[in-house]
Amino acid sequence: MTGERERVNGTGRGPTAVLLSPRPAVVAAARRVGARTVVVAPGPPVPSDREGAERRVPADWRDHRRLVGAVGRLEAVRRGHARVFGFDPAAALAAARANEALSLPGTPAAAVTALMDKAALRARSNALHAARPVSFVRCGRAALLPFLAGLIGFPCVVKPRAGALGEGVRLLAGPAGAATAVRDYPEVTDLLVQEYLEGPELAVEAVSRGGRHRILGWTRRIPGPGTATTATGYDLPVALAAGTAEAVRALVRGVLDLAGHRDGPSHTEVVLTPHGPRLVEAHASPEPRSSSSCSASPTAPTCSPSPSPPDWACPTRCTTCAPPTPGCGTWTSRPAPASSGPTGDRQPPAPCRGWSGCGWRSRRARRYAGPRPARCTTPTSSPPPRRRSP
Repeated sequence: MTGERERVNGTGRGPTAVLLSPRPAVVAAARRVGARTVVVAPGPPVPSDREGAERRVPADWRDHRRLVGAVGRLEAVRRGHARVFGFDPAAALAAARANEALSLPGTPAAAVTALMDKAALRARSNALHAARPVSFVRCGRAALLPFLAGLIGFPCVVKPRAGALGEGVRLLAGPAGAATAVRDYPEVTDLLVQEYLEGPELAVEAVSRGGRHRILGWTRRIPGPGTATTATGYDLPVALAAGTAEAVRALVRGVLDLAGHRDGPSHTEVVLTPHGPRLVEAHASPEPRSSSSCSASPTAPTCSPSPSPPDWACPTRCTTCAPPTPGCGTWTSRPAPASSGPTGDRQPPAPCRGWSGCGWRSRRARRYAGPRPARCTTPTSSPPPRRRSP
């Protein structure tokens, strides 16, 4: 018990999480579960240092040799009790390459690259629904956009083959828009032109370990006014029919398997079309707007993204929590009926448990999460009665 408390409090020799330019919430989450945190970031100190990172390594992690050289000197890395984490597509690839070079656990760099290649991923994902695949074609010259867009049919979407986070995405409504888009890209380029997928878009967060993928939750994308390529926010909770929920889970797990993703977080965007869910894109990192909670083990820490509580766990928004926290109190949610949750367990709505700022938490959760935040003045429900030990 003493050793466990030392690891949780950060005073023992628990596993080490090497974080590449993390946000403060990531460092705080890693420390709450007992991981020793090392922040690798270029330039001057970052806000993550104020969240209690035990060590800061000033290095440009975009340079593979510098990153391996700086991280390889850490004692925990030499003992194999560490892992490098990245929290955006570029950092995830750098982390995967570093883990391979230092013989640390993690998803292979080839799998991270496969998820970033939109053309190859689209071809692989079409095999999951061969009866109604998504039409697409690669474009190497911007001048060919009007011709290729006409082959696919309007409306269609143009995006860089290796882009991320909506970078360079264009919706072409007709030939005039295709002619205008020619000027938005370099003359020699690498683009993907695909049919427009009509329907609600979900952001699905998952965590994998040893090739087993656990779906943590999903949110619905709220499109911006007058455009389908930007979002103004995400809606939560999202109640799906049992068949639709199972199809989403099967698609996400199939895409991760085809890419060879085995360990760590992933973010997948899916559109619920009339023909079933279809892939938009996927990355081997949590969604940048999400908060993260990292769970570590003495041999291989695993970072699992948590954009919000699971979509069946927060039936009612807690409006009187103070101070605001990244739990239910900061998400616009509404009552949801009993439905199949992302993990496949059919559960009725229940108040949040273990999420700061909403409802209550067990003593075990408080022990791992640190000091208890301010309790809601109007909790969604009362905690169950405590059982007295005989």
